[in-house]
Amino acid sequence: MHITGPIAAGHRVKQVFTFKNTNAQCVFTGPIAAVRVARVRDGRGSRMVVNPSGEHLEAADMSVLYAGTEQRCTLFELQVGTPKSCS
Repeated sequence: MHITGPIAAGHRVKQVFTFKNTNAQCVFTGPIAAVRVARVRDGRGSRMVVNPSGEHLEAADMSVLYAGTEQRCTLFELQVGTPKSCS
């Protein structure tokens, strides 16, 4: 993927992504944010961990990923069982 234009954290920008070997383009008008929450069970019971590490994800039996803008949700993912860490 090739990115053109400026990227400014916390500022609303128009970003155009051009995918290699295609004429497809995707316009991004940020900002966007994401958070993952995992339910980790251990000897003390279960607890919710925000933005868990890979170690926490290996011990988790549920993971929720939410991404969106101020106006709408763009991604909601629920994994039940033992979620795999993203590396």
